[in-house]
Amino acid sequence: MCKVVNSLLPPRDHPVTSIGRKLTMPRNLKTVSRMPRASGEPHLGSAALPFELSYVGFFSHAFGFETHVHEEEYEFHYLPRGKCTMVSGKRRVSLPDHSLTFTEPHTPHGITEGSESGAPIGWYYFRFRIGALGERILPALRRAFEPRGTVRLGPPFEGRFREMLLQLQSENPLLRTSGAHLFSALVYELASNAKKRTTLSTASYVDELVQWMQSNLAASLDLQQVATRVGINKSYLIRNFKLRTGTSPIQFFNRLKIETASDMLESTSLTIKQIADQLGFCDEFYFSRLFKQFSGVAPQGFRKTRKA
Repeated sequence: MCKVVNSLLPPRDHPVTSIGRKLTMPRNLKTVSRMPRASGEPHLGSAALPFELSYVGFFSHAFGFETHVHEEEYEFHYLPRGKCTMVSGKRRVSLPDHSLTFTEPHTPHGITEGSESGAPIGWYYFRFRIGALGERILPALRRAFEPRGTVRLGPPFEGRFREMLLQLQSENPLLRTSGAHLFSALVYELASNAKKRTTLSTASYVDELVQWMQSNLAASLDLQQVATRVGINKSYLIRNFKLRTGTSPIQFFNRLKIETASDMLESTSLTIKQIADQLGFCDEFYFSRLFKQFSGVAPQGFRKTRKA
């Protein structure tokens, strides 16, 4: 689903000005699921996710980066602390700490003045493409960042970005799959914020539920129990979850299980029944039907095409 690369140098179109300390350099995303693609074309998403990540990373102790353009990619920059001025297109925006910016393709952007305080700053960056499935939320995503191309998030978001980056850069394909889902959930959350004009700090139970899903792939999902625990109505939970992720909790959880099953079919020699058992499916045949529903091919056929 995602693809990362150990890179010794930053991408040429993302020059960085540092103060000489060692930086955490960009890494392309390692392949989580190898989906069919044209020769030489990077594929950083999957059929189940609407976003294809290309570069992720964190720069620490830098003064800024020169103005540059991405031809086909969107980009988030998250400034966890410090203040600086960012140029994006014709806008010149002063960014306080915990700012998240959204840059579209063909838009010149950069931090040319560096930190307003004169001290080095650090930022997370996520470059990605939006596939056909993601196009439908693009208008809402744009509205979420109007009119300045930036939103200010709460301090807890720094931990979310750190965890997301660690998972996306992990050597473990299951963690990379988890990181890609966390990224998708964040994008949907931002877009839903524009639709309903709610704050991103509300309905944190949705984030908690997603994190629980990531850590309990072998479990079954009892929505009534979840709703009771957080003190809300079950239908309200489902409605808000769908608003933030674009799908129901059950569909999201099943999709996550099938994404993980795809990795296991490709990278292990476990039988179909063993994989089904490890992912909490009591019925091997139900698992196979669900797998085909999401991927368009049965587990056996999927394994043959990937190991051919």
